[in-house]
Amino acid sequence: NIEVITLSVIFKDRMGNSKNLNYFDGETIGSVLIRNHIPISSVITTLDDMPVTEQCIINPQKEYIIKLIEGYDISSIINSIFDNDNSTSSYLKRRVLFDIDGTLLNEAAPMSCEEVSNMVEANIRFAIQNYDMIEENETVLVGLSGGVDSSSLLIALSKLSKEMNFNVVAATFEDFDSLSSPTFTNAKKLAEELGVKHTLIPSDTIEKAFHLIKPLRQILPEMMGTKYNHYAMYADHHTTRRALELHSEIIGADKIILGLHTTDLVAGLLNSYTTGYQMANMFKRQVGNYTYIYPLMFVPKKELHIYYYWHKNKYAVHSYPNAWEINPKDRNYYYYLADCMQDLFPGIENYLFEAHSRMIQRETGTHFTKCVNCGSHILQQDFAPVNSELCDVCAAFKELGYIEDDSGD
Repeated sequence: NIEVITLSVIFKDRMGNSKNLNYFDGETIGSVLIRNHIPISSVITTLDDMPVTEQCIINPQKEYIIKLIEGYDISSIINSIFDNDNSTSSYLKRRVLFDIDGTLLNEAAPMSCEEVSNMVEANIRFAIQNYDMIEENETVLVGLSGGVDSSSLLIALSKLSKEMNFNVVAATFEDFDSLSSPTFTNAKKLAEELGVKHTLIPSDTIEKAFHLIKPLRQILPEMMGTKYNHYAMYADHHTTRRALELHSEIIGADKIILGLHTTDLVAGLLNSYTTGYQMANMFKRQVGNYTYIYPLMFVPKKELHIYYYWHKNKYAVHSYPNAWEINPKDRNYYYYLADCMQDLFPGIENYLFEAHSRMIQRETGTHFTKCVNCGSHILQQDFAPVNSELCDVCAAFKELGYIEDDSGD
């Protein structure tokens, strides 16, 4: 049992209110603030009238005064958006939004697994219809890894395709760890159960397309030991997308669906905003001869897990991450920030995606260059002059000696 002491940490806002904050033995000031939804950057903490770091461990024999130094009414904000849910529901759907007069509104709805399932399908349907993602009688190719995102997406699309009259096919790229990964087996089995035509794209498709001298499954781990170690994850995703593009040409489907969910896309936007790199439209993205669409844009990963559980009566199986999915940390950090943003501002994606769309409409447009080696199209950044006919992945492959000598010259 942990003893709770209640008299030594006092929070004061700028409205003249004072509140004792409970804390646990050995806890830091920062931890107490986070539990109470108070940003550490918004306060100054003093001990004996001297400022102290919020990372200090609380001494129960001392009195800490925490003063809000920002001008907002923090109590009304916290009370507005952090309601307690006393129900026994499986999920609490939250959304913070602003009324036309600037009033802060909070919506919260306890939901059962079945209600979450219905909501997921409704949000996918909305994305497809509202942004004209799929036309009637059109055939779309789903990139099916076998993980929870693409599996849940395929389950939903197999149902919605009958309702909305379009055709779904799926393909799985035989990438680095497909044959040893449980998600690969899951992909094949799921497609069979749903009656969706499924193709395994062999690994040598990429070896031929990129003119590689050895299999990709050998190249990616080797890259982790080079100066291009931070390219390995990008190369993994880039080659997978290219494999889907080449397969789409064979089957005559020019629209490719990827299972990128809300956090994937919000993290991408954060990366774009912090680095200054241009990012194409979130709703429907034309890349060369192919159109990429993201029907899961308004579906967080947690909802996908509940959706999968409801339909399969089991939880999704996760494979152990590859080394390049763990390091470097920048991508992981953007995902962490995206999740934190959705905790503090649930529904922020509704604002971000539309705002991003409006911003790129004001720009001069997007310009893609085509790699002479692999044939992929790359969004050209205005501030980065084209100094190679190769995409970044092929340029790295070439420098590392993975591309045949007579390719890409």
